[in-house]
Amino acid sequence: MTGIDSAHETRFTNREWLEGNLESALEAITARQLMTPAPLMWPSSMSVAEFSAQELPRVSWSSFPTFDDRGEIDGLVVIDRGIDLTLLSVAGLVLRDIAIPRERVATARLETNAFELLSIPRTSCAGRILVLGWSSRPGVSDPLIGIITPTDLERGLRSMEIKLR
Repeated sequence: MTGIDSAHETRFTNREWLEGNLESALEAITARQLMTPAPLMWPSSMSVAEFSAQELPRVSWSSFPTFDDRGEIDGLVVIDRGIDLTLLSVAGLVLRDIAIPRERVATARLETNAFELLSIPRTSCAGRILVLGWSSRPGVSDPLIGIITPTDLERGLRSMEIKLR
């Protein structure tokens, strides 16, 4: 075996080792560990004017689940730095009008691992994933128990990187 063959074999073995350990590490981290638990929710019928004047100044995050008249999740408002809420307030809009509809928002369960979470398409919901529990009542949708943001995922991956070293 030449030095080149040996170096190639070592790199290939190291790559296999890294990929195997990376996948194992990702599978060991769950949505429960990554999520922000018990996110506050707002009624989707609330006016954008009221929300931006009274609620938004009290919080430091940018993702806001909304609920309908039955108390079920019906959307996710994501405040982007480029959105001018003043214009939306003047237009007389309610949160439902600016929310991403519930069916377009990615969801996961507490036990969903990071490997699976990273494979969930999140382009239509600004990288947010709603973590749902299990409803024990027929006809009632599963309750929201957490939300995972891109920042939460990044924090989890950084902690995993430290453990791999």
